[in-house]
Amino acid sequence: MVRRTVSAFIRDEAGASLVEGVIVLNVIVVTMAAFVEFGVAVNQWNMAAKAAQTGARVASISHPVDSDLLLYTGMEGGAQPGDPMPVFTSTCVGDTTTCTGSYTGAGLSGDYDASAMARIVAGQDGICSLPAIGLAGMCDLMPRITAENITVVYAFGGLGYAGRPAGPVPVVSVTLHDVNFDFLILGRLLGLNQLTIPPFTVTAVGEDLSTTYP
Repeated sequence: MVRRTVSAFIRDEAGASLVEGVIVLNVIVVTMAAFVEFGVAVNQWNMAAKAAQTGARVASISHPVDSDLLLYTGMEGGAQPGDPMPVFTSTCVGDTTTCTGSYTGAGLSGDYDASAMARIVAGQDGICSLPAIGLAGMCDLMPRITAENITVVYAFGGLGYAGRPAGPVPVVSVTLHDVNFDFLILGRLLGLNQLTIPPFTVTAVGEDLSTTYP
């Protein structure tokens, strides 16, 4: 009796279609979610790239994050007015709020200006939202960006001269880093929000290094 019951149960296919349908439905849902998330990832990638471009533009027309750069004339090491500008470089890291500078003969080491970094991050109005009032910043395009995600490098690029009244003319590089993707569905299901957007570095020639726009 028991053997017949077990045998009948094994041969019974009632509900098989329902089980197969549930399995297929899960596959379809995950596949559709993957297509949606791919579009979201591409959009965030593009926004990060555009934010880096915006940061480089803002940095090129703003007071430098390393305020010591404003003090550097190029004549500290013995150069005469009009001579080629000596080599200099400064790296400002938002995560550590430090600037490491190397200025020929100047005795300067870098002085981090948080307000200058804030202008690069949030623009003139200091708010991460569009439309921005005045000059837009990086977080206007991607609100998750903070100073901790930004490194700014000021370096000698062959322009300018010692004793230039408006100061040195650096090449400014802004790097956006350590920003994670924010997936809508698969991030919660599979933990994909730990994936990091690759760093973006954009370079621009510094202008007057003065916060005068607009």
